[in-house]
Amino acid sequence: MRLQRNKTYDITDPAQKTFADRIYQLFSRNISFGHGIDTGDQNIDGKMVNVPNTGPATTDFPVVHNLGRVPLFYDIKSKNAAGDIYKGTTPWTTTTAYFQSTVANLNVTFFIH
Repeated sequence: MRLQRNKTYDITDPAQKTFADRIYQLFSRNISFGHGIDTGDQNIDGKMVNVPNTGPATTDFPVVHNLGRVPLFYDIKSKNAAGDIYKGTTPWTTTTAYFQSTVANLNVTFFIH
C-alpha cells in the first residue's frame, strides 16, 4: 500500500505544515538507522553502538547506549568473527546493556532498542 500525500498548500500554520510533511516522509519509508555510529542522523528509537573488544569469552561486557530507558531488544549489525552474542547476567539499566560472547575479543556493532 502506498501512502497518499495530503495536500499541504492550504495549511497556513507553518508548524502544522512541517508536521504533515514529516509524517509523510516517515511513512514513505524514510526511517533510517543512520549512516554510522553516533552520526546523529538516526530517526528511529534506538542507538547504534560499536564495541571494539568484547573481552574474554562468556564474561559480561557493557554496551553503553544512554537511551534513558531500559532497552527491550538488540540487533547484531556486524561482527568480525564467528561467535554467538547473548544477553549477559548483569541487569540492564537506562544507560547500559550487558552481553556475553562465546568467542573472546570480538569487534561487534549493535543496534540497541
